[in-house]
Amino acid sequence: PATQKYMAVITPVIAAAIADKESESLRRNGAFCLGHMCAAAAPALTGEQLMGMIGWLFPLVNQPSKEDQKQGQVGADVDNAISAVARIIKARPDIIPIDQILPTMLAALPLKADLEEGENIFECLTGLVDSANPAAGPHYPVILDRIAQAAQNQRMPEATRTKLVSWKVGKLTAQDAAYLAATMTLQTKNPAAFAFLSTP
Repeated sequence: PATQKYMAVITPVIAAAIADKESESLRRNGAFCLGHMCAAAAPALTGEQLMGMIGWLFPLVNQPSKEDQKQGQVGADVDNAISAVARIIKARPDIIPIDQILPTMLAALPLKADLEEGENIFECLTGLVDSANPAAGPHYPVILDRIAQAAQNQRMPEATRTKLVSWKVGKLTAQDAAYLAATMTLQTKNPAAFAFLSTP
């Protein structure tokens, strides 16, 4: 593909942007570019190459969400880094150690500024659940917690919230045993999330 042809030239520029110490905009756009580039070229990339690129993103992703970031404008670089990792997982779940990556991704949520990236991130998370990916099982309650937060966040794009509500309703309608069990674990830990997730 054309993407692969130019990767040797593009990737050092992207890596430098992601690592920039001064500009959030450079980090944000670098992460955005990397995610799309990897998604396009993923079939031709090795696990080692993809993990190297995830390594560029992890200094950003490995920043657990803080209360003062949730409603502010800072953190768009982190949001785009999470989304880039999600794109890589979606493109090559067969060669990515999702079990090692997923806990850090979940800890970096909720999104802080670039809520448009929510659609891609939650498509990744619900896809892992729906495909019964073994890496998702131990983190199912946390995934549901993040879904509940996003679906009830009025700043989240309506299309994303609608998809998450529809996904939830589908699980309830099907009486999905794994979903119901994971939801029950939130009854005391997060009553608001439990109430949302258990109501059609």
